[in-house]
Amino acid sequence: MARDILYLLPPSFPSEGGSQQFCPDCMIVEGILATVPGLRDRLEIRYVDFPRPRQAIVDFVGPDKQGCPLLIRETPDGRTVTEDMVEILTYLHHAHAVPAGRGRVTVP
Repeated sequence: MARDILYLLPPSFPSEGGSQQFCPDCMIVEGILATVPGLRDRLEIRYVDFPRPRQAIVDFVGPDKQGCPLLIRETPDGRTVTEDMVEILTYLHHAHAVPAGRGRVTVP
């Protein structure tokens, strides 16, 4: 089975005005990747540059979803693409045993 693909912006990138910035949601994911043993090995992590169009994403899923983080997974019903942080964290919790993000993960 193919690994889930997670597109992220780099931890630091130049903004439109040239100042160094980071994406808060991508940094949350970076923290999870750094603290959950083996998670980085179970996902395919792809970094894309900040400016749009983010051609690597466009080439893979089209121009409508270019936000980061972006999770792509293959399901029996086809490819699922999500930019929603709560959905990404919930999926990582259920599929990859990532601890539930307090107030950000739907748990039964």
